[in-house]
Amino acid sequence: KTIFIDISPEESVRRRQSAGRMAARLESQAIEFYHGIRAGFHEIAEANPDRFISINGESTIEDIAGKIWQVVSEVWDL
Repeated sequence: KTIFIDISPEESVRRRQSAGRMAARLESQAIEFYHGIRAGFHEIAEANPDRFISINGESTIEDIAGKIWQVVSEVWDL
C-alpha cells in the first residue's frame, strides 16, 4: 500500500514557514509546480484505488499520525 498524504501546496508552504524552516532547492519551485505534482498523485491514486490510501494532510499532525498508524495497523495486522 502507498499512503498519500494530500496537502495543498499553499498549506505546505504555510506550515514550513510557521515552523521557521527555510526552503530547500526543490521547495523553492513556483507554486504551480507543486499543483502539477499534486494533480499527478491524484491521478495515480484514482487509477489505483486498491494500492493508494489518501489521508487529508490539512488535518492536525496528531490526526494525520493517528490515521497513518490506523492504516499501518490494518495493513500489517498489528
